[in-house]
Amino acid sequence: EGDQDCIPVPPGFMAQLWEIVGGVDKGGIIVREGKDLKSPQVSDRLSTGAIVKELILEGDRLCFELSTGAGPATGWVSIVLKEKVLCQRTSSDDWTFVESPVWQPSARGDRKPRIVCLHGTACCEKIFKMQLAKLLPKAQGKLDLVFLGGRTKIEAGPAFDTMQKFFSRLPEFNV
Repeated sequence: EGDQDCIPVPPGFMAQLWEIVGGVDKGGIIVREGKDLKSPQVSDRLSTGAIVKELILEGDRLCFELSTGAGPATGWVSIVLKEKVLCQRTSSDDWTFVESPVWQPSARGDRKPRIVCLHGTACCEKIFKMQLAKLLPKAQGKLDLVFLGGRTKIEAGPAFDTMQKFFSRLPEFNV
């Protein structure tokens, strides 16, 4: 299990934001080059109060990209240390849409990018939109989302059991 590189979140994706709350008495928290706790330490600390974008979260290790505050542009930090919280997620509504600095509208005017949204097994358009409830308002006006129906009827299995548990009262589920 080697260290993973922190890969920036691609343009058009949503990234969870974290606030650095630890290291108040030390000028911030330790940042390492890799996921492993023995990987080299970066010279600068990530300042208390900084806001970072989540790139990778594995256990209690967070690979981040600095959004606001002082510290390295990217690296790995522990979100807890000896039961002390060092990083905490910002509110569940506080995700950031990663804009592309190089994307330009097509020559056809100001048409928004069109994305085809395909739901999974034992699902339908209405359920899929419910699952995307937090994303849809943030995409409104920026993306042209096209939802396609393509229901495959199933009557057993893990997907059916899960969907039955949460959405059995919807008439669309009992098709």
